[in-house]
Amino acid sequence: MERSGRSLLLLCWLTVSLVTAQVRHPLPVLWMMPVGSGSGRENLTAGVTAAVTLALKDLTTRAAPLGNYEIQLQLLDSQCDPAQSLKALFDAMWAGPKYLMVFGGVCPSVTSLIARSLPALNLVQVSFDAPPPGPANRKWYGNLFSTMPSDRAVNQAAVKLLQRHKWTRVGIVTQETPRLLQMKKDLMRQLLKADVQTVSTESLSDDVCSSVKTLKDRDVRIIIGQFEEDSASEVFCC
Repeated sequence: MERSGRSLLLLCWLTVSLVTAQVRHPLPVLWMMPVGSGSGRENLTAGVTAAVTLALKDLTTRAAPLGNYEIQLQLLDSQCDPAQSLKALFDAMWAGPKYLMVFGGVCPSVTSLIARSLPALNLVQVSFDAPPPGPANRKWYGNLFSTMPSDRAVNQAAVKLLQRHKWTRVGIVTQETPRLLQMKKDLMRQLLKADVQTVSTESLSDDVCSSVKTLKDRDVRIIIGQFEEDSASEVFCC
């Protein structure tokens, strides 16, 4: 009888342990992404959605402490519009529950605006879009954490590469977008500090090859390009 009682006690303890292990604490997270045909980011959104789904599935198989939590994503359609994104964020905060963080961004203008409001909302943001470089931005974006190198870090790597090969004379060709123009300003400051001469800076116009030709005419052998992916083939084929 005593042995049977011990077996029953052990069985009850195992049952309680299994039930306890399956209890997962919810972590509400706001997921901000452009959704719909008007955003121009459909492929990226679809790719990120697949990655997030895989990550959430992987989390369910993890042991403690990660396995003790369940991330509950609330999707917000940013529409790549800063005003719309900010309104959606405030509406979600008002409706509740109390969110732990913001995930996503994609559109630089949206990420920039949302990141500045994070301290007042007591939130942090994890994004795959880095903020523009500059000392002031490091102060504004203290609650923003990116999974990709910042533009400032990319510029630092470019300068280190120039110094390694002792290249002291370069040209810069930049696509005229707010983010890339800010990136160019930061790069020029770093080049000046590293005593690297910037022979010429050109902007990508409708005639891409004319900008590259100007650099070649000035005998620039090292060209630093700052442009979006869809412009790369045009520049390289000049």
